[in-house]
Amino acid sequence: MKRTKKRVVSILIAMAMVMALFAVIPMTALADPNHTAANSTEFTTALSAVDDGGIITLTGSFNYNSIFLNSKSFTIDLAGNDLTVEADGMAISIDGATLTIKGPGTLSATSTFNCGVFVNGGTLINEGAIINAIVTVSDDSEVAGVYALNGGKATVSSATATSAGKDAVGVYIDDAGSSVTVNGDVTATGTAVSAGPETSVNITGNVKSTYEAVLSVGADVIIGGNVVSGDVGVKAAYGGTVTIDGSLSVPVSNKYIQMGFSSDIIKTPSDFTTPTTKDGYYTYTNAGSSGQEAPSTVWVKELPPPPTTAPTSAPPATSTPPGTNVPQTNKPQTNVPQTAGQNTTSGQTVTNVPKTGENNVLKWTALLIGSMLLLAVLSVVYFRKRYSKSNETR
Repeated sequence: MKRTKKRVVSILIAMAMVMALFAVIPMTALADPNHTAANSTEFTTALSAVDDGGIITLTGSFNYNSIFLNSKSFTIDLAGNDLTVEADGMAISIDGATLTIKGPGTLSATSTFNCGVFVNGGTLINEGAIINAIVTVSDDSEVAGVYALNGGKATVSSATATSAGKDAVGVYIDDAGSSVTVNGDVTATGTAVSAGPETSVNITGNVKSTYEAVLSVGADVIIGGNVVSGDVGVKAAYGGTVTIDGSLSVPVSNKYIQMGFSSDIIKTPSDFTTPTTKDGYYTYTNAGSSGQEAPSTVWVKELPPPPTTAPTSAPPATSTPPGTNVPQTNKPQTNVPQTAGQNTTSGQTVTNVPKTGENNVLKWTALLIGSMLLLAVLSVVYFRKRYSKSNETR
């Protein structure tokens, strides 16, 4: 009996110790770090509850107001859905944290006042999603599709900035260590790409601006497509570099490339440097020019086509560059039948040559007469033989 009591007491003590151990463990450690959201209400709850390193998985497509990160990093798994973030300020703001967007799906960060994506010392990571940064204002406010500073890093699929003036920037980046990657196109009514010292921008698509296309001040800018500008094509200063894997098009040639701020050297498409410093590209640089700033370089893979205008009169004779020897081709002489009234190469008029139609009539007439004569001869021979046989019979 005593042994039974002791055994029961031991079991109770062990159970108490186990319960005490679970009481010491924080309840947050047992909470599920993952959350789901099918609408904006559930998404608000998930943003508040998600832990650092957690995941919010969307189970539906919906619109939301704005997303701010400043104390914790997490992942939004679009899971094939679309999330549209619309705000009258910053649509997505990342301050010292990391936001990962996981695809498939589309995240549209749309602002009507400030910028689509703002990254201050933080990181926006794109894992197979489509991220569009868009800002649209009706006045001439200073706005940006993507704005990165203080070492901020962002990867988006496109950047668009539209305003009534020249201060809408597609990609604005500043402070050493900041970088922006655009896996698509950048479009702006102001400067399409503005990059400050010791920053980098990599754009895989095309760049289009109604004002200034690219500004690189000590930055490294790479553009995988074509660049089209409504004003100045590229400005590079203080050691800035720009690489264009397509062509650079501007309305007038004297606004093709501007090198430096202190010297302000203008480069037209034909002002490239030889030999090139990058194989397969035309090189434009202000190296060796007077001025205190470091030389800048722009590499363009394709020259723009020459301007074309509709001819108002007969086109001029084709000319060749000076010093070009054009070989003369000896064409064989061909006898082309002349018709009455034609001019020969010597300028004399041919009047004694029958027309082509008359030649054909004479040929057919001669053929018909010949055939009739042959038929007559054969008939005479035939009837003579018949007459001879008839006499022999008699």
